[in-house]
Amino acid sequence: MNGLDKFLSNTYNLNNCDKEPVHIPGLIQSFGCLVIASNVTKLILAVSENIERLGFKKEDLVGSPLLAFFDNEKILNSKIDDLFLRDVSFLGKNYCLTKTVNEGFIYIEVLPKIEKKHQISLDVTEVMTQELFFHDIVWKLYSSSDYERVMYYKFDEDYNGEVVAEGKDENLESYLGLHYPASDIPKQVRALFALNPIRVIQDTHDTPIRLYPSTEIRSSKPWNLTPCITRGVSPIHIQYLENMKVRSSMSFSIVNERGRLIGLIAFHSSQPVDIDLSFIETLTTLREKIGNGLPLLEEYENQSGVLRLEEIKTRILIEADKNSLMDDIVLSMILEIGDCEGCIVYEEGKNFNYNIDISKEYLEYMVKTLNDLEEHQEFATRSMILHFSDVLTNLETFSGLYGLKTNKGWLLLFKKEKIEEVNWAGKPEKTDINGTLNPRSSFELWSESVKNTSKSWAPFRRRFLRNIVDAVYR
Repeated sequence: MNGLDKFLSNTYNLNNCDKEPVHIPGLIQSFGCLVIASNVTKLILAVSENIERLGFKKEDLVGSPLLAFFDNEKILNSKIDDLFLRDVSFLGKNYCLTKTVNEGFIYIEVLPKIEKKHQISLDVTEVMTQELFFHDIVWKLYSSSDYERVMYYKFDEDYNGEVVAEGKDENLESYLGLHYPASDIPKQVRALFALNPIRVIQDTHDTPIRLYPSTEIRSSKPWNLTPCITRGVSPIHIQYLENMKVRSSMSFSIVNERGRLIGLIAFHSSQPVDIDLSFIETLTTLREKIGNGLPLLEEYENQSGVLRLEEIKTRILIEADKNSLMDDIVLSMILEIGDCEGCIVYEEGKNFNYNIDISKEYLEYMVKTLNDLEEHQEFATRSMILHFSDVLTNLETFSGLYGLKTNKGWLLLFKKEKIEEVNWAGKPEKTDINGTLNPRSSFELWSESVKNTSKSWAPFRRRFLRNIVDAVYR
């Protein structure tokens, strides 16, 4: 049994789907062909087994120079890592071609050519609120695509999502306002969206294609297909989409100025939709505009609040001791900026508490947990019970936490609980079918009173807090 067979023989379900290595599925979707080559030697190392549709034999290509497949030395040697070509011919048929460089490998994908032009303009100055901006985005994308539904998911601090805008066919039920739990998009999938912002699934009924050879020669590991448009699909996600009666989907991620996933635009259809590379190019351009436009809109919506926070920030920087925030007056102003009820400054093993009681032992435990996190420069959650044990015992009135790393320790802000009624897209729990855990089968509205959560930490307030910490602890 080779490396790929061992990988494919593993069973992943909702118990361990957050461990599923979705970047190495060992398969591609059949709508395209893939060639992998060394970026050093320019020799072909692997091809998809459907490469014969382009007029090549897989055995002949592997080990050959990349020029034997695509005779354009200028493109192949270009220092630009991501290239899109619209007119490439194989066996007298026109295709599109993409070239991506990742971790020492060149990935060339050949996709069907679709003769369409897309002109989608987004202008932040044309709208006055984020709500209108989201609405404008989804309806323009819906009108320009062949998908039946386009949705904008907005993520909270814990990656729970809400559909805040939707464009759809009239006969479809609306998902607007529905919430989706963070477990719908596992951690490793969110990480993939940071590396490759576009995810395409052309047909959930597709028969996937293996690579030849199926693993890297030196490591015997399945090929890392992170940058590929054609990357194969997790069986769990296929089941999830089919439960939603979705056969074709496309998603692209929205990140903030710090590279954190804050939104996702999802396209759904009950029928297969052809993959349009020119549309993907358009989305890639729009993604940056959306990410840059949201902070501007948020500050415009909170214009009076921003002016007030500017005044407070100026006072804090005057009042604060050099390289420390340990002061009652300063921390009272910090609470106003953070719109929260409690605060702790933790510096070199010492702590200064304001409007919050916590044992030294539990604070030390929280600090150690924060230091061990991957994103340990900044941390935000509406629900501390997701990240810290015994929170209800030690901080019974507080639910939300925002932490900023300083050169001496941490600035920790706390919000009190705010019970809220949440409309979920189906009951957010695992279902047992014949002894196997499966994605939920119903996405009908299911309401729940959610406890042990706080109000969100507004991004514009977080920016002010980061600026203060940077200025005081520089």
